[in-house]
Amino acid sequence: MNGDGQAFLALIALICVLLIVVWLLTVIPSLGEWMRELRYLNREIGRTTGSEQKRWKKKRRKLFLALLPFIKY
Repeated sequence: MNGDGQAFLALIALICVLLIVVWLLTVIPSLGEWMRELRYLNREIGRTTGSEQKRWKKKRRKLFLALLPFIKY
């Protein structure tokens, strides 16, 4: 491969790395918020009993489903 082909591949690799970094910078804050919500729900599940505990478990199940890109509540 000549020098122009290698430079083009290096440019493509650089663009891919930059796109991944930008994607990570957008995903990490939302993942932190999701983890805080999960910790809160788990504390409430441990604190309660009976029908109230079922309600918190249902909210936790919805939180997990919200991770799927095609299901939004």
